[in-house]
Amino acid sequence: MSDTVSWRDRWNRFEACVGLVAAFALTFGPLALAILVFLLAIPLGEWKAAGLAALVAVLVGPMAIWLSRMATSAMERFRIGETVDETHAILDGDVRPCRTPFALILAQNVPRLSWGVRVLLAVWWLAHFAAGTALGEYSEFLMHEFFLLSGVPNGLAAAVFAFAFHFASNIFLVLAVTQLFNSQRVVNGVWRQRLAVDALFTCPLVFRLLLF
Repeated sequence: MSDTVSWRDRWNRFEACVGLVAAFALTFGPLALAILVFLLAIPLGEWKAAGLAALVAVLVGPMAIWLSRMATSAMERFRIGETVDETHAILDGDVRPCRTPFALILAQNVPRLSWGVRVLLAVWWLAHFAAGTALGEYSEFLMHEFFLLSGVPNGLAAAVFAFAFHFASNIFLVLAVTQLFNSQRVVNGVWRQRLAVDALFTCPLVFRLLLF
């Protein structure tokens, strides 16, 4: 196996781990928070807060479980190298490293639903992508308030963290595009431009840090 292939495989594994962490964090995170608020609100008699938290848990819970099942299946396919491309299948009894990115394998697992449901799911996934983007913008506040990464300029650390949050949220952008466009070519095109999208979302923060 060439060095280029090895580098690409290592990058795919890294990106798969980042995407998987983001998928679980941004789906089960709100669910855990809603359950916590519900449990704290009941003893305090905050019934409106408890009702709202319960509603959020009911809405988010099934989606989180559904995504976790799809992600687990996609990760298993990614791990053993079972991709749609037969040239990456099992050869001579050995498993060739998977070249198809984890996010695209996950997108292939998304069921084809009615158009109305797909639009709602696309909005749902875009909301998760927006949440990751918001966390990226919030990283500037974290740098200043908590002085993370001491010795590193806060502006530089904020820009790195912002890009990292955008990068981790790419998986939700792919899921949203998968729901809106019944075309693997479009999904692949968005995935190829993911780093440009991340950089585009990071630029306002960088410009703001440079100017102010």
